[in-house]
Amino acid sequence: MNKRSLIALDLDLNFTPHPTNKDIVVQVDENAIKRAVRNLMLLKRNEKPFHPEISSGVTDMLFENPDPIVFATLKNDITRFIQTYEPRATRINVNVARISNDELSVTMVFFVQNRQITVNTPIQVYRTR
Repeated sequence: MNKRSLIALDLDLNFTPHPTNKDIVVQVDENAIKRAVRNLMLLKRNEKPFHPEISSGVTDMLFENPDPIVFATLKNDITRFIQTYEPRATRINVNVARISNDELSVTMVFFVQNRQITVNTPIQVYRTR
């Protein structure tokens, strides 16, 4: 793989060492974008330094009563949020479902920018309080 074919390159946030050279393992291409989208989805209000307004709102919706209007609003908010803060993900399709009173399932299907690769990212969001 040459450097020009790379789309994304991010550090592994688990900081697992590479087995041979003991350096930190990197996430590349689809895995890096999938990790970035997941981290954006789980971002809560006031967690990002110097930008307290940036929040996906998914964790706030855990406390709402489940109805189609709430799910449609959440789907639109997530799509707009990912389009704004993750330009490498295009043509985003979001599906939201409630698994239980304390858990939401968010499934995102998107294309990687400048490639015809479809990425499917399921995310389970739990209530922690």
